Amino acid sequence: MAIEQNRLKYLRLNKKKLRADLYQGLQDAIVVGDNSVVAIRQRIILPSSFIVGPRHMVQNYQDAMAICRWAGCPDAFVTFTCNPQWLEIKRALLLGQQPQDRPDLVTRVFKIKLKELINDIQKNHILGCTITGIYVVEFQKRGLLHAHILIFFTEDCKPHTIEDVDRMISAKLSNS
Repeated sequence: MAIEQNRLKYLRLNKKKLRADLYQGLQDAIVVGDNSVVAIRQRIILPSSFIVGPRHMVQNYQDAMAICRWAGCPDAFVTFTCNPQWLEIKRALLLGQQPQDRPDLVTRVFKIKLKELINDIQKNHILGCTITGIYVVEFQKRGLLHAHILIFFTEDCKPHTIEDVDRMISAKLSNS
């Protein structure tokens, strides 16, 4: 929170340097129906580089739609969920600590494992030859990281039969 607060403070104090006046704040306020001059003067428009801002989300959505327009419909949808029982997490915990006590550790292990999965899919072709892929990471309600991955295969690797799909599908259920 402290880092995000500092980033927001920087954006608020450096509007001229960031040329925020070019964002058409007055027109945006009129469209929203905000007729108060005071509200327009205090308005801070977040740039698309601010990660959790609406401009960033819209930009990512538009990028994903451009990829879909270029590559066609996605051929596979993969979900990848963090498991707090992974050995890498358990080994790094201090005596008496639980995974929920170390979100930094859980996030780091998840990021490493996700990077390896993406590498296996795109470079090692474990599901077939790919053109490209798109993924998004989010937190579940329990606080665990979760990734949604869309994969676009080359024409010769697209699944066409039930057997092709069955070769790609795998599920692992834990005992707990």
